[in-house]
Amino acid sequence: MFGFNNNIGAEGERIIDALYSKFKRNPAYANLNITKGYDGSTYIQISNGGYMLNRFSFYGMNGKLHSIAIYGANIRELMNSINSSKQIFGLPVSEVSWEGDYIDITLD
Repeated sequence: MFGFNNNIGAEGERIIDALYSKFKRNPAYANLNITKGYDGSTYIQISNGGYMLNRFSFYGMNGKLHSIAIYGANIRELMNSINSSKQIFGLPVSEVSWEGDYIDITLD
């Protein structure tokens, strides 16, 4: 994940914006704070009462969305689900690894 030029390109930005909109519109997240920002990676963070529940950090390489780091609650279960389906947010996954306090997902 690290060492890439982090250029996710226009298509990557469109995917992240669409995902952010889906989170914001989903009634299951109505009482949660959904934010999108940039701090070296473009991220979507879901929090409740100031407590981070999950953070999805998106990284690019050479103008394409390349990987996603996921932090927060229930990430082991999420990792198992992604390993089983080989997809995240409808995107194909080539590799999933446990990195201690986050999951590193490499997209196909």
